[in-house]
Amino acid sequence: MKQYTANEITEMSDTWQNYNGFTGETCGKCKKTANVFAYGAGWFCDCGNYNVQSFSSFQIPHENPDIGTPRSVIAEGHKNSKKHAEFLNAA
Repeated sequence: MKQYTANEITEMSDTWQNYNGFTGETCGKCKKTANVFAYGAGWFCDCGNYNVQSFSSFQIPHENPDIGTPRSVIAEGHKNSKKHAEFLNAA
């Protein structure tokens, strides 16, 4: 599973991503934690298990997941997003 950089998350947020973008999940087989794209159909764990993703997709991303991008990197990417800043300043 790709581990995104803050700059990649900023670019996604400013171009096509109109939501938090990531959800914290746990593999049903090996119990590894993962931060995956929100609203997906599912994801493959490193152990090979296919996991159906939480339908709600509102699980807070894990700070230090076994798989995927850490929450601090996700937050940094969103913090640098112009689109997210405009939304927060309008609130």
